[in-house]
Amino acid sequence: AGSPVYAGVLCPGPVDTPFFARAGIRAAVRGADPEAVAEAALRGMRKKQTVIVPGGSNRLACLAVKLLPARATLAVNRRIQAKKRKTE
Repeated sequence: AGSPVYAGVLCPGPVDTPFFARAGIRAAVRGADPEAVAEAALRGMRKKQTVIVPGGSNRLACLAVKLLPARATLAVNRRIQAKKRKTE
């Protein structure tokens, strides 16, 4: 208590950057706008949030992970990851 140090974690999910193209992978889901993610991160930091999850779909996914059985969330993640494809 009383420390000027703040630590938070940003959980943006996929972000629309050149990463996937450079890695030779076609993403399975659409990435978030990088500027929107940065703005959400700054808002969360100003509020000193410990966990910052930008985007409604990401927040919904976090809630689903808490509410659904692990087997169900693993099945959804498996489907999403299987949709990724190597680009040639």
